[in-house]
Amino acid sequence: MIRHLEKFKNNNQWASSVYLQATTRYSSTVNDNITITDITFIRDNERCQWKGTSILKTSENKIIEEVNHIKYTIMNGEQYLLAMGADLNTFRKASIKQTGYKETQSLMLDDPDMGSALWGRIYGNNGMDIYDLLEQSQNVKYGKSNLLIDGLECYEIEGTCKYGTIKIIFSPEKGYFPLKWEITKKTGDYFDNQSLSGKLWKVSFQAEEVRNINGFYVPIKGHVQHDVVSKEDKITSLFFDYELSNSQISPDFKAIKAFEFDLPAHVPVTLETAPGIIYNFDNGKLIPAINQKYYRHA
Repeated sequence: MIRHLEKFKNNNQWASSVYLQATTRYSSTVNDNITITDITFIRDNERCQWKGTSILKTSENKIIEEVNHIKYTIMNGEQYLLAMGADLNTFRKASIKQTGYKETQSLMLDDPDMGSALWGRIYGNNGMDIYDLLEQSQNVKYGKSNLLIDGLECYEIEGTCKYGTIKIIFSPEKGYFPLKWEITKKTGDYFDNQSLSGKLWKVSFQAEEVRNINGFYVPIKGHVQHDVVSKEDKITSLFFDYELSNSQISPDFKAIKAFEFDLPAHVPVTLETAPGIIYNFDNGKLIPAINQKYYRHA
């Protein structure tokens, strides 16, 4: 079983330590409304970046709200930039922070809106992915699966830990990449640091297309269903459909201007380590707003 976990982890490096640029398009249906989001996610060992837009529509494709917000978060070392706006020219403000860096990183990586399920992550598990959860599981079962996915013979590993029951279904022919995984929590199981308050919390991911890119098996398309049953028996279901494009294992970061702290010059930026001072970006450099005119002519 441990040997297979190592194979899972090795193949999952495309999302955790090997460079990746991918645009994820997802839709989730809540109360017959649909949110369409396009996210570009770039990551190396130390930095993460998300950029994207979102539009809220009805099931009849009528636009409820021209959200088109861009979520722009760059993390580097112990600081990160947060900025939101209708587009790059209408950002109202931005902030560069240091405290809460790890918490923010975990929130972004575990957010299904950001495509977290593609690399085996989902919120509610204290920042752990499905591999971490299996490693600390008890009563682990391993064997041949009854499922055929894409006509492939599959195997499954299932275990139980304090965060619930975890199941992974995989095929050796797809590099041991999880073609399907589930996390099921019931009353008494943990949701992060506290006991689940409802009766059921379940997330299931199914890869619909997996490709070999430079030796790594990458999910190009996938579907997530998230079901919650409250203690009052209220049922809530969310659905996410993912599709990756422009996937690169080792992009040219300089060419795509990744991890650059830059915004239009009119956007006021606050720096957590220098309270009370307003900054602006000028050609990628952070300059106190009061010094802008002097800097430009220096």
